[in-house]
Amino acid sequence: MHARHHQTIHDAAFTSTLIGLLSRAEPEIVAYFRQHLIVAPASSDLDFNMALAYAVVHRHNDPVVRVRVANAIAIVTMGNGSYDEARSILKERSIDCQTSPILDVECDYVRAIILMREGLLERSIALLEDCHERCQKHELPDHTVSRILNMLASLYGDLGRVEDSIRIHEQNIFVRERLGDHPSLAVAYYNYGEVWKRLEDYETAYDYILRAYTIEKAYNLTLNLVTSAGSLAAIQARLGDEEATRAFANEAVDLALQSGVGHQVVSAMLYKAEALMHVNDISGALMVLDDILSHHVTSEQPPLFVDTLSLRAEVFLNLNKPEAALADLYEAQEKLPDEQHAYAVINLKHKELRALAALGNFERLWERALDVVPFEIAQKNTHSLQISLTTIADSFAHNHPSVEQRVTFSSWMAQMLALFADADKLRLRLANQRFARERSKREMDIERLRNVELASALSRLESANADLTRLATEKDDMLSLVAHDLRSPLAGLRNHVDSILDNLGNSSGIAIARAELESMKSTINGLLTSVRTLLDLGRSNSALHLQLVDVNFVIRQATDRHFSAARSKAQRLHLSLCNECFIETEPNIVAAIIDNLLSNAVKYTPADGGITVTSTCTEDVINISVHDTGPGIPQEATERLFTRFGKLVDDDATIDSIGMGLFLSRRMAERLGGTLVHAPGPNNVGSTFTCTLPRHTP
Repeated sequence: MHARHHQTIHDAAFTSTLIGLLSRAEPEIVAYFRQHLIVAPASSDLDFNMALAYAVVHRHNDPVVRVRVANAIAIVTMGNGSYDEARSILKERSIDCQTSPILDVECDYVRAIILMREGLLERSIALLEDCHERCQKHELPDHTVSRILNMLASLYGDLGRVEDSIRIHEQNIFVRERLGDHPSLAVAYYNYGEVWKRLEDYETAYDYILRAYTIEKAYNLTLNLVTSAGSLAAIQARLGDEEATRAFANEAVDLALQSGVGHQVVSAMLYKAEALMHVNDISGALMVLDDILSHHVTSEQPPLFVDTLSLRAEVFLNLNKPEAALADLYEAQEKLPDEQHAYAVINLKHKELRALAALGNFERLWERALDVVPFEIAQKNTHSLQISLTTIADSFAHNHPSVEQRVTFSSWMAQMLALFADADKLRLRLANQRFARERSKREMDIERLRNVELASALSRLESANADLTRLATEKDDMLSLVAHDLRSPLAGLRNHVDSILDNLGNSSGIAIARAELESMKSTINGLLTSVRTLLDLGRSNSALHLQLVDVNFVIRQATDRHFSAARSKAQRLHLSLCNECFIETEPNIVAAIIDNLLSNAVKYTPADGGITVTSTCTEDVINISVHDTGPGIPQEATERLFTRFGKLVDDDATIDSIGMGLFLSRRMAERLGGTLVHAPGPNNVGSTFTCTLPRHTP
């Protein structure tokens, strides 16, 4: 039945329900139609309730009711794909909207949703920004402002405008904290955490999604908990905490099964499979995916079916079964819904590249690369792009690419390097914005103190001004040091690209290109490490999440991460650990301290040197020591070791460091109630750094 004909329904039930609705207050009427048209539109009752909605719009004498019920009708009509009809419904209420700024904004909010559904994201953003300005001008309620901000942040994220998305998310969190509506605040925290997860800042993502998870636990929001627990499992997998990964993943599946909502069950199981894959439980991930396809999803549910096949193809690639991976990828591409985001399409093709490379099908691989790589460049997806180009480079070594193919590949490489440089600049800008937010918060605190206690505020003002001066100085120092540290590696990357281009026509060009790419990869990893170190500084005041930790297990994990770097320098890496020792602490912080100490040891220890990691336990503390056989540290230089930006060798371009590692490590140890000290090694050979941590909660 066409929407325009809903008014023709007339029977006793219809008349009785309509009379009852017309006698109710505005919030009750709007709540009724929100529930029966938008939240739970049962197909058998949809025509009936749409007819009621049209009748209310035409018969009610309150413009607020007319506009808000018309908005509900427009949303349902839009959901059926009738965008012009939805606009017409809104236009009919234009005179009513003129009676109130809030009604005008609410109608434009629905128009923005229509534009978004049509894929006109820039126009939708412009309309929402205008709505936000009118909210500020007319001091409209916070819940209206929050709805607009939430959608704005999402749209900016879809367009890859990360800084704008973060800015709007933060405004939305501030508004929802002021509202005191904890369930909606949990949604804001989760969405904000997801932005940082896409930026691969997993610590910040974990912090905010855990806030959402905690609120959802308190309010028993089961369906939201499924998503939050699944996302936390994915983050913990990336952070290397297998125990927490399994706990969150199993919780997500259990909650979904309790809810009885089919798509939630599949989503939770997909979270679990992906998390298991990232902690190297490949067989476990495959069992979960096979269970989904056997009992929970069919090809008649395209989005979930495609996601399941895509993830199973990834598992098959890890198992070195490219034929099986390709079969899943081709079936997924056939079932991909037309409205599926382009990223899903390119994700399937990206995995197809890897499968074709494993099968040695160079012709098909290059044909697919011409679609995949330009899209990855356009989307600025550096992680996916790096894997694709590495896959193509490996295929060059076993085939005979044409000159045109080599030139195209070199162009892609140059664009990737530019994207890496842009990504580093973005992270630096975000760090700078954090400094600015800290400064703004301090200034607001100063203003409040001035109005509350003038006498005490004066001394606090002087202290705050000193802090601001120090903060500005540190920021300037940081920027100059970062510029210095980035200049040489970036220049080196440019030289590598020049070398590849210069040798394209030579018989040894492929071998040279491969060597240059390996060197470039190492340099890029160094740059990313430096930027992450800066971001760690901004997170140094986040809340602790204590749990019982086997320190020896954390030490072994950290040693495994640095084993390859030590082996490349022919260094001996030795462990001398006490019996199993548990402490109550935050494992991520302990791992970060050990990583910094091991990283320094590998950097400064010469080839053929030795590095020893020891642990000793007492009833009250545990000591973790890292000893190296490097050149040692002069007595006069030791006081600079733990200072911010302190470097023992100021202009040594061979050492990738901005001088923050030991400063952050000592700060993190102190946050856990412990200490970090340096001492010369035995017989004054090398250096020994010892971190002492309490066995119980600090």
